[in-house]
Amino acid sequence: MTLTSDQVEMLVTLMKNCEYYDLTETQSLDLIKSKLSIPIPRSTYYNYKNKLYQDKNFNH
Repeated sequence: MTLTSDQVEMLVTLMKNCEYYDLTETQSLDLIKSKLSIPIPRSTYYNYKNKLYQDKNFNH
């Protein structure tokens, strides 16, 4: 799956919000699908989630 740079930016923002509000995987994927207007695979979700947690700025 290839996302545009705008979609990636929105996805990262949405994922940060999902983590902040402690949403479940299903809730997060549903929210992302509704906001991006496209479903993302679970693997993409977890790849970006791992990148978030590797980002030192996100962990603080």
